[in-house]
Amino acid sequence: MGPSGAGKTSLLNVLNGRSKTRLSETTEFYLSKFTPIRVCYLTQEVSGHLLPGLTAKQSLIYA
Repeated sequence: MGPSGAGKTSLLNVLNGRSKTRLSETTEFYLSKFTPIRVCYLTQEVSGHLLPGLTAKQSLIYA
């Protein structure tokens, strides 16, 4: 992954629109057009995304 302070969380925040910082016009992403990509981003704040009464598996299925 990367050491503390390397920008991992900042990159995720930019990619999912949670940050006002925008990618530059020279930024390039290479994705396979043959592989569907499903992404779910959960922050570390538990209260923001866990529903009471659900198991860990149920929470992942819901997400």
